[in-house]
Amino acid sequence: MSLDVVRKALIVVSPDIDIPGVDIDQKSWLLYLNSVAGGAWTPDEIMVARKYTARQLKEQVKWASDCDYSFTAFSGHGYSKSETNIVLCLGRREEIGAHELLTDAEKQTLVLDCCRMPVEVQVEIVEAAPVKPTLEGHVERTAARILFDQQIEDCDAGIVRLTGCADNEKAGENETYGGLYTHALIKSGRRGTPAVGAVIDVCAAHAQAKAEVRKLNPRQTPTGQYDRSGNKFPFGIRI
Repeated sequence: MSLDVVRKALIVVSPDIDIPGVDIDQKSWLLYLNSVAGGAWTPDEIMVARKYTARQLKEQVKWASDCDYSFTAFSGHGYSKSETNIVLCLGRREEIGAHELLTDAEKQTLVLDCCRMPVEVQVEIVEAAPVKPTLEGHVERTAARILFDQQIEDCDAGIVRLTGCADNEKAGENETYGGLYTHALIKSGRRGTPAVGAVIDVCAAHAQAKAEVRKLNPRQTPTGQYDRSGNKFPFGIRI
């Protein structure tokens, strides 16, 4: 059985000397998306935009728009101009609005792991637990892709927006495991499905990640914006 679902993932990382966790986030996302738990994405479905200018990044957003479902994750510095206007820092002189990472795909998820203070600030360093990779076979990957794609097909068009902290808050990171929210979200995807053959959707994964982040750092409150009703986009698979 195969489904004609076209999916693309854009991993945007903007590293800086004071946020070493961004490099870890990049590796974590690639490891997770390529795994069975993450939906067994293939290399041609994933693009990493590292240290891109705003112009270069907009071109990659166009690449990620030509699909049925897009997944975009950003890790780096950021700040808020208002509660709904988040600015992402791509370099010392390069910025882009978070809304400019939205693709033209009818179904998409946008994850932002950055600070949302009025001005750019250094992230807090907090302890977290590691996520261990697992070995997988071809049969498992095929089954994971079928489950993941079927969930996408069963969802209505929409946009899910997830942020690692609330407005006027800092995003924390761990020097070993990366951004607290990114780490917790991926951990939820790997361990959040209670039964074999189950799918954990992005909203459920976010809820679990939010609870874990709040335990590690009470001053950080991950937030989500999505439709109240209907099926939710897939995030984690258990085979």
